[in-house]
Amino acid sequence: MRADEPPLSERPTMLIVDDDRPFREALAAAFARRGYEGRTAASADEALALCAEWVPERAVLDLRMPGASGIDLLRALKRVDPTTDVVILPGYGSIPNAVEAVRAGATNYLTKPAEPDEVEAA
Repeated sequence: MRADEPPLSERPTMLIVDDDRPFREALAAAFARRGYEGRTAASADEALALCAEWVPERAVLDLRMPGASGIDLLRALKRVDPTTDVVILPGYGSIPNAVEAVRAGATNYLTKPAEPDEVEAA
C-alpha cells in the first residue's frame, strides 16, 4: 500500500464476476489503481461464497457465465445487501436483458468493451 492510499477498511469495495479471466483481472487491476479493495470470481457460485463473509459496496457482473447468470447473481446479491450497486456488463447486450437487469435491481447496464471510467461512472 502506498503512503497516500487509505487503509483497506476505508477503501470502497468492488466485486468483479466474469468467466473471462483476462478481462476480469484487467478490470480488477484498473479498479485497484483507482483505490478500490476488489475481489474477483469466475462464477456466481464463487461470488456468493465470497459474499458469505464479505459484502461489496459495488459489483460488476457478466451476464452469461457457466452456471447461474449475472441476473441470478444480481438477485442473490440484492438479498444479501439491497444497497449494493450492481452494473451488468455483458458481451452482447439486448433491450430485454437490460430491462430485466434494471427490474432486478441493477444500477446500470453497459456492454463490453466498456472502459473502467465508464463502469465506475455507471
